[in-house]
Amino acid sequence: MSTPTIKFNVFTVSAGTPSGSRHLESAGNWSQKADASSTGFIDMGSLNNTSAKASSSTLAVVPYIDALNGSTTVENMKFWMPTQTAITTGTFTFNERIATAWTSGIALTDASGSFSSSTLPTSQNVNRTTGETTITGAAADAQVMQYCYLSVTVDTDVVNGSYGGADGSIKHRLTFDFS
Repeated sequence: MSTPTIKFNVFTVSAGTPSGSRHLESAGNWSQKADASSTGFIDMGSLNNTSAKASSSTLAVVPYIDALNGSTTVENMKFWMPTQTAITTGTFTFNERIATAWTSGIALTDASGSFSSSTLPTSQNVNRTTGETTITGAAADAQVMQYCYLSVTVDTDVVNGSYGGADGSIKHRLTFDFS
């Protein structure tokens, strides 16, 4: 038995729900497939923070099992942010909301009060979109995980530049058990 293959689809939140085809790149609002390798990244876009604090557009990340690879169950799923070494000065937040329901037009900012955990959660914090705590199938919409809404906010004291990307200096992780 090998580790199940996890993939991540990324959706814009500006229009209708991708529900029913969240595991497909052809789903409505599909933006990008996030590479799950150590050099993979999600493009959060550009911000202009020269005169005021700015937040990126909110994206919805949907983790899903592409192949079980001999396993029968994936459980104890934890979505978190173990690495953030790219921004070293200034005021910034990595905003996060995990939800079962699609929220069209959601705009997370630092005022949302929900942030990415920099430590491994002690308990499962992401489920199947059906609410179940285990995943027992692959490559099907009924087996995808909850929507992980993400954005970043930077204040004017963060130096303009490019942060993160393929160097892995900003990284979210999905940790799970399988059998």
